[in-house]
Amino acid sequence: MLKRASLRRRAPHDERGSLIVVLLVILVLATLAAALLTQVVASDKTAFSAQNHDAAVAAAEAGVSDALFRLDQQTGSSPDFCVLGTGKSTITSTDCPSPVATSVPGAGDVSYLASYDRSTGRYTIRSEAWVNGSEGAVQVTATHTVAYPFAVYGQTKLKFDGTNEFRYYNDANPQSDDNPASSGTGGTTVAIGTAGQVDCTGGVGSVETVLYTSAASQTNCPDVQAPAGNYAMPSTTAPSGALACPGTGTGGGTIGSSGSTTYLPAGTYLCATAVTLSGTIDLTGPVKLYIAPPAGTTNALTISGGAEVNVPAAPALPQASLLQIFSGSTAGFGNYNGAGTFTFGGTIDAPNGNLVGDGCKSTFYGSLVLNTDTCNGAHLSMYYDTSLSSLYSSWSISGYTEIPASDVAP
Repeated sequence: MLKRASLRRRAPHDERGSLIVVLLVILVLATLAAALLTQVVASDKTAFSAQNHDAAVAAAEAGVSDALFRLDQQTGSSPDFCVLGTGKSTITSTDCPSPVATSVPGAGDVSYLASYDRSTGRYTIRSEAWVNGSEGAVQVTATHTVAYPFAVYGQTKLKFDGTNEFRYYNDANPQSDDNPASSGTGGTTVAIGTAGQVDCTGGVGSVETVLYTSAASQTNCPDVQAPAGNYAMPSTTAPSGALACPGTGTGGGTIGSSGSTTYLPAGTYLCATAVTLSGTIDLTGPVKLYIAPPAGTTNALTISGGAEVNVPAAPALPQASLLQIFSGSTAGFGNYNGAGTFTFGGTIDAPNGNLVGDGCKSTFYGSLVLNTDTCNGAHLSMYYDTSLSSLYSSWSISGYTEIPASDVAP
């Protein structure tokens, strides 16, 4: 009896102890939940801040793209320019007194400075943007090179047998004893270049020979140069909106006719099959001709014997920049043989293409960019138009880095 009574008296004490344990467990769980909630909220804030920062960096990159687009609309060196957005910015009206715009298409609060260094020919572009109070800023260096610095450039191989003549001229001046002038005369040197092999055994005069890679090699070439950086060849991709090929065939065919004169209207054309240039072809203005024949085509471009392409009446000399031919094809370009000689004024940009001349008696005024150029037999007459030195390729960027917005303004 006494034992049972004792147990009954203890029961309320045991229940109170259990309640205390339960309350302690609840308190611990609540503390953990609060801590977890704080961590989740902090993580959400961090993620949201990171998203805003990434969005701001992307907007700043849009500013760089806008600056490059504006640079591509210009030629040669250009003055400094800037965009001063209407939103938050570390750039002030003092830094950007004459903005070219107050916004970047498709981007938010974006401002940028594009500063030209005349000693290097490069632009430094610093762009900043703000998204929900978060900043993003980037800096790049923009560089462009002369599109056609060479009389002949061979990506893989150049080979000159026989006797070859390399001279330069200025298309703004009439033909004279000094125009075209011998390479090296008057401080100007005609250049040939390669990233592969060049063989000058047949003689190339006093040309400057430029090797662009450590693996490039030369045989019997004069005045060998090795500049820093690679030659940025112009793009061979036709822009959207190009006109249909002016050739007589479907997508290509023959332009011009033997024994007659054809006037080619100014414009940008895309030819989907091989092209033959024949007879006398004059231009009414600048012409860009893109040739994209099917794979397996033997000759993408053929220039018929006796053809005179963009060659004005004497004493005027061809303005090479008026006719630019582009192609990414691996086929032949301008192949010429034996007595089937021609005169061509312009540029041929076919970095994957090949040109072989047996007899090699034709005359080029302008510049050639090829994969390989083999000149066998007699001699090649190559006259480089110095006005091409003011024709630039598209701007390219390097040195991309994220910077604090406070470093954007000088």
